[in-house]
Formats: sequence, C-alpha cells, structure tokens
Amino acid sequence: MTPPANRTTRRRFAGSLTACALVASGLTPDTADAVAAAPMAPHLQSLGWWMRRTSSKAMAEVRPYYETVLGLPLVRAWENDLVLLWAGEDHVFEVKTDDHPLRSESDPDRATCIPVFRSHDLTATAARMATFGFTPVSQRATRWGRTIFYRGPDALITGFEERAVNSPFAADKKALAQWRRGPSRLADLPPLPSPLHYLSRAIRHVANVQGMSTWYRDVFGLKPIGAENGSQLFALGDDVTFEIAPGGAALPEPGDRSELPDSYVLRVHELDRVMLGLQQRHARFNGPLIVKEETTRLQYVADPEGWLTGIEERGRIRPQYVDDVEAQRRWRARRE
Repeated sequence: MTPPANRTTRRRFAGSLTACALVASGLTPDTADAVAAAPMAPHLQSLGWWMRRTSSKAMAEVRPYYETVLGLPLVRAWENDLVLLWAGEDHVFEVKTDDHPLRSESDPDRATCIPVFRSHDLTATAARMATFGFTPVSQRATRWGRTIFYRGPDALITGFEERAVNSPFAADKKALAQWRRGPSRLADLPPLPSPLHYLSRAIRHVANVQGMSTWYRDVFGLKPIGAENGSQLFALGDDVTFEIAPGGAALPEPGDRSELPDSYVLRVHELDRVMLGLQQRHARFNGPLIVKEETTRLQYVADPEGWLTGIEERGRIRPQYVDDVEAQRRWRARRE
C-alpha cells in the first residue's frame, strides 16, 4: 500500500465514469453463467492488501509477532507506525499502530473479518507457533479442510488452514499444484516459512448469511464458488476465498476505515467501470474517492452489516514497489 492517507493528498475524483452495462442476475456457483454474471470478476485481480490496525501504541510491541513468529518478510515500512509485510503472491499484510480501532476483535468465532493463511502441513505450522509460546485458541474442521486460530499480542485473530488434497475447489487444486513446484518468492525477499504458502482466505462473520451472500453476489458482484459447513464461499481474486460465515453481528457503518481492526483492499483494474457498476446496483460508498501519489485511486464500499471493503487501482508510481511489479506481471500473464 501507499503511505497513510493523512500523509497524502485526499480529494474527490473529478473524472467522469465510463459507461458500461453491468447486470447481476441468475448466478449459479462454478458455472459459466456465474462468471458472466459476476460484474466484479473481470476487473478484480487479487486481495492486494490486508489492513490490520492494532490497539498497541508502539510498533515494537507487535512487529516481532508478525515478522518473526508468523514469519512474514518485511517489504517496506513508513516511519515507526506502519510496516508492510509480504503475505505470499502479490499480497501485502499491513500492520498499523497510528490508527486505533474503536472495538476489539478477539473472538475467533465472532470477529468481523479474519485473515487466514494456507499451510500445506498444519501440524508443522502449529509446532512452529508453539516454539514461540503460542497455542491455538480455537480450531475447526470441515470435509475439505482444517483451520486453527491464534490470538496475537494485539488480541487480534489470525488463522492457518490446511486443505484436503482431494478438495474439489479450484483454488485448492491450483494452490497444491503451485506448492509442488516449489516455494514462490517476491523479488529478493526470503520465502514464507515452510509450509506456509499465502494469505488464502478472509472469513467474514455475519448475522445474516443468506442476506449478506445475496448482497456480495448481486450488489458487490463477486462470483459464488460453493458452500461449506453453513458458510457461503466467493472468489476474491487470484486463489483467495471469501467466506461468509455465521456467528457475527450487524454493526453500525463506521465513519472511516480507521475504525476497523481488520479490513482489506482489493486490487482492481478499470476502477471507473467498477464504481459505475456499484452505483448502478446501489452500493454505498464510504467517504470520497481517495487519490494518492498522483495516479493511485482508492474507494471504500460499505456492506449492509457495517464492514468496509477497499477497491484500489494502482497507477504508475515511481519508483515502483516490488509488490506492484509482481502484480503487473501476474495480470499480464492472466490476460495472455
């Protein structure tokens, strides 16, 4: 991500939106009709940035947990209150201590949104965490996978999942094939600690699973990919699963994204078309479009139960960040 908004220019985007026809209707999981009817899909590349705002006032209190215990390599840092860590593929895990959330999210069964990393050997991952003195606070198992959850020194939850080798989900099949080819790298950064692979899932606990699933399908425009143990699953860009799970609560819409302990920003292309489609489907934007570093634009969208998703189109920043270079490479490869 770019430097915090309070250190960059924020203004309403003055350009006109490009007209397009984006209609959400009749979606069926894992069919060609679902792909055609998911209007976000052609423009959504990946879960670009996970934003974690901790209640800790000093980065020294939490940085060792994410960088050393979880083993996420440092990409870059801004002053002493923001670090950006590599979360696999073109994903960045951003930890901030300058914005303090208004609520705690320490319950793994109810937290509004939880980041989950893919592990190809959950026993080995648990053993690594134990060497640093951390034990799971919760775990769950489904037919196609097992997940364990940890509470960090900032009281926020992080999960690790291992998926069954015979899972029918396309993202699981692709991830397993990639893993067997060897560890991925980002520029000259070290790989994630084996058997960790990448940030693979976002669990969104909600009060109304059906209603929220309908909104994310018909209004936000994500592609449904199936269901698992009472949760509805959606594709969130390259190989990441968005899980709408029961157990949460509907909350008032925050005044700003800084109020949320966890949120994420999606890497999209043709943001004008995306925003027009969202407007046509009566999505609610939270605040004005944010313009950073001349050509990078970011908009937050509020869902009906009080959580925000960012959608960002990156410009030609100079010098280019290594994660943006990797993302551009992946986008070109996908379109060839």
